[in-house]
Amino acid sequence: MYCRAKCLRQAQADARMAIAHTHLRYSEASGAANMNKYLDLARAYHQLGVAYTCEAKDHADVDLTQGVKCFSQACEYDSKEDSYQSKLKEFSEQLSPQDAKRVQDLLREVRAGDYRQGHLLAGDVDGKDFCVHQLNVSLRFGERTRKNLTAGVREELRRSFATHFKCKSPLDVQLSFIKFSEEAGLEVGLEIHLQASTSLKLAQEFAKGTAGGPESCATLLYELTDGNAVEQELGRDVAISTELLDITETIRAQQKADDFEFSYLVCETAERDEPKESEPSRPKTEIELPYKMYRLVHADGSPCERADKHGFAMSRVYYSKTELPDEVYVELCDSSLRWRQSSDEVKIILLRVPAGLRASRDLHVQILPDYVKCATRNVARSGEGEVYFEGQLCRGIIPEQSLWEYDSDNGLLTVYLKKMNLELLSTSHQHANMWWPRLCADHAEIQWDDYEKDYSDLPEPIMRQHEKNELQSKILNNLEYKERLKNESLQEADEVRRRMRQERLHEMRTGERLSWVDLSQGKTGRSKVTIRRG
Repeated sequence: MYCRAKCLRQAQADARMAIAHTHLRYSEASGAANMNKYLDLARAYHQLGVAYTCEAKDHADVDLTQGVKCFSQACEYDSKEDSYQSKLKEFSEQLSPQDAKRVQDLLREVRAGDYRQGHLLAGDVDGKDFCVHQLNVSLRFGERTRKNLTAGVREELRRSFATHFKCKSPLDVQLSFIKFSEEAGLEVGLEIHLQASTSLKLAQEFAKGTAGGPESCATLLYELTDGNAVEQELGRDVAISTELLDITETIRAQQKADDFEFSYLVCETAERDEPKESEPSRPKTEIELPYKMYRLVHADGSPCERADKHGFAMSRVYYSKTELPDEVYVELCDSSLRWRQSSDEVKIILLRVPAGLRASRDLHVQILPDYVKCATRNVARSGEGEVYFEGQLCRGIIPEQSLWEYDSDNGLLTVYLKKMNLELLSTSHQHANMWWPRLCADHAEIQWDDYEKDYSDLPEPIMRQHEKNELQSKILNNLEYKERLKNESLQEADEVRRRMRQERLHEMRTGERLSWVDLSQGKTGRSKVTIRRG
């Protein structure tokens, strides 16, 4: 309800309260009731994720990293629900590498007992017969990367270990870590909780069997998994190490603790008669004035404003260089640079570089996949000097195919950046997706209809596909045009026959000869023409 009403803070607060009360409600439960706890927690975390992500990224109350973290927890509690998986995939793809790392940090901060050891609290923890051991298994695969550890392989490993050690619940086997390095290869950690004496004996036998070399470890592992797909993905270069721990007292201490996530909300609610309402964030009051942030100019700096703005913010697209009009540049309001773009390249002209410099001696230009810097060479050496341009690019480029040149006569330094165009890999037919809305991440967005779009240098395969589609469309349009002309000709001939038939029919009935126009206007003839037969 609050999500639909755009009250995101209240929706987030309600979802956090639902999580806290779910933990509290099932704190005294045991047995099968604990499975309902995980389903309820999955729904609560999913709702919290929706509250964090249901608006656009620029909304003040939206936090994609928290949303992805909540969807991840929902999938951990209920891995069979497709809607949780689809939400996790949808918003994970929108995260930057830095945000993805932050999500991992947030998940590590969440108390692991919420879903790794919480199911062990279902029985009589304080009983004399209660005993839990934890087998930590480390699997190291040489010459393998993270992409080999697919979701199917992970599930097969968990299922196989749970079956082999006769675990009471699938939750008894959890992935504890996944590490990768060039030297060590891929390392996967498993936590296996053993609650029966037979499971403990099997674990001890397994630990003894891992003392051999890689080939014996591989044989032991793939006999346990009984799956060719796992062996095909992970290979036979396997090293296994194990550690068996008695965690009985840890589980007993965990039952007495109330440090589950958002537990403080339950305590705060108990101290107040009514729940505290969340105050919504203030609406955005800053208005971006695009023509105060940049202006449109020609290559020489002369103004080039568009006078005929289209009401629907449309812009003309050119796929041929012969049809291109004069080049239009975007010049920043501080007159530090002007830039333009095509479908394959970004051209930047720096305006503050002094004339008369020697490029190899005095200038240092650094081009990285998402960063460009131009400064005097002293800046790179001692940190002293002048920086002419520095910025985090809006999108990625290919440094190896980018270059720069300097004109010492007029002091103009021009940088040519080759676009990475990752958008074309998934949507090659949507050419507008590769158009940069701004040069750097902190620049103002350029209005879409400010100047025409140059798509004349599309990648060759995409240009060929576009030309093929255009040719097919042209042929289809010609066929439709000819068909339309034919239908119109037939319709016109049919209309002429119908008019002549009406004129003859009227003459036969009345003896008057009138044109179809007079008949349609209801006129009558002044003289009658008698038709004699015989």
